[in-house]
Amino acid sequence: LRLPGMAHFFGSTPETLVRMKGEILETTALAGTRPRGDSTKTDKLLGEELLSSSKDLEEHRLVVSEIMRTLVPLSSSLSVPQRPRIRTLRNVLHLETPISIRLLENSTIGLLDAVHLLHPTPALGGSPRKEALQWMQANEEWERGWYAAPIGWIDSNGDGEFVVAIRSALSGNHGSKRDEITLFAGCGIVNASDAESEWKETNMKLDAILKAIVTLDKGRKLETSSEAS
Repeated sequence: LRLPGMAHFFGSTPETLVRMKGEILETTALAGTRPRGDSTKTDKLLGEELLSSSKDLEEHRLVVSEIMRTLVPLSSSLSVPQRPRIRTLRNVLHLETPISIRLLENSTIGLLDAVHLLHPTPALGGSPRKEALQWMQANEEWERGWYAAPIGWIDSNGDGEFVVAIRSALSGNHGSKRDEITLFAGCGIVNASDAESEWKETNMKLDAILKAIVTLDKGRKLETSSEAS
């Protein structure tokens, strides 16, 4: 996205917030992460570890449950697997559950209504949503801005798709140094979370977009720093 003041917002999100075509509405629960291995065999072992991790499965279950709580009242039929599958990205593995519903007959729910209902996702907005958002607004020391926002398209029939703007970056003249690029990523926190592990996961998620920036910036000296919030 090109923003006012020559700023640009871009990213490499893997997460679909909502996709709509006619009466069919689809979304994805994405929570639980491991790094990629150095071989197909290692990837398989890491995927099996992720699928058996009580901490990651609980984090994923919470996300699926919150999405279902939102969508079930809107649906005449629902399709959701009993167990998550592995989603393989360039540098990470995720637990993923695709969720699809057929809207109730004569439903007035449109794509933008669905965006409003599903945003922010449980992994980004917390649960219960109202109390979690109030806590974040009171305690987060920075404005999220475009980070985690719903970004997408809609056509003249009302069909379209929106994604969650995670693993993203803001560059250019946006109130800071002209040549500064701010990267955004995070992780879901549950009772079994370990602070050091979650911080490593956050940096792992940033790695893909950081490497892309470094590749595009060949020949220039690139300084990086990390800040926890």
